Amino acid sequence: MDELIIPVGELDKVSAAGTVFVYHGVKHSHSYVSQACTVNIVKKIFPDCTSGHNISCGKTKSHEICCNVLGVKRGLIGFIEQATETAIGIKNMLKGVLTENDVDLKKIVSLGANNTNMNYGCNHSVYFFQSHDGQCVLYFLQNILFDLQRSNLQLQRTNTTIVDLLRIIGSLVTSLQRRIDTNYFGFKSKQILNELPKEKKDALSKSFLTYIQRIIQYITNYFDQNRELYEAVSFLSKTDIDNIEFDCLINCIFALIVDGVELDLLFIDYNEILSTLKIIKRSGRSLRDLTLVLPSGVKNDPTVEN
Repeated sequence: MDELIIPVGELDKVSAAGTVFVYHGVKHSHSYVSQACTVNIVKKIFPDCTSGHNISCGKTKSHEICCNVLGVKRGLIGFIEQATETAIGIKNMLKGVLTENDVDLKKIVSLGANNTNMNYGCNHSVYFFQSHDGQCVLYFLQNILFDLQRSNLQLQRTNTTIVDLLRIIGSLVTSLQRRIDTNYFGFKSKQILNELPKEKKDALSKSFLTYIQRIIQYITNYFDQNRELYEAVSFLSKTDIDNIEFDCLINCIFALIVDGVELDLLFIDYNEILSTLKIIKRSGRSLRDLTLVLPSGVKNDPTVEN
């Protein structure tokens, strides 16, 4: 009898315990790092337990147990060719083959249909683009995506800096919000909407508004994280120095966390620049000529001829 029953060794117990930990972590969506931390706590809580003390379940080991022992199974399932390639026929065929291979349909993440015809599925039919509704949607996207792409190209310019972000993004959001306020989705889209039944028109208009609102929400969620910084440096894009206040310079320095700036000396330089600017404007002469007339040290001299 003793020869038929093989006693369970300590190593088997430790291996089983590690496998259970991995299975529990995967089931409850725990990370490998969190799981390793739990194992280390178990060792300290139960120091007298031999299996608990010897168990090790780090990130690398957990990954190997999960993929190569418990499995995620990988393989190819053969599907019978569907001659008619209708959506209903393909659906029934796929469901039947997956069921035969014990694949739970509720756990399928995605399904590719690269080799099906162009009319596969009610949401991917080529005839949608030829319908009145489809043309209205396409004209709408043409207008909205044009605004997005124009702003995108401005952001990708080599001379675009952080100073330009508030202007570019602010202009885009304002343009999109104005479309919501006026319910204007493009002239051709408006024409088609006016020809549709009221129920269909309201449904499409609502979907257009929702689409634009989500774009604005997506932009603001990321942009607002650093909005204070963008607003603090945006004044640097002004071409009229007279409109730049000294407080703007101070806010910019604090926002950029610039160390070692003497604000009192900065104020003196600020006044000198404004004074020089006034001389340039009153003279009516070119900046090149004034550079020769105003050498260093006399640029604020009132005796200099205008």
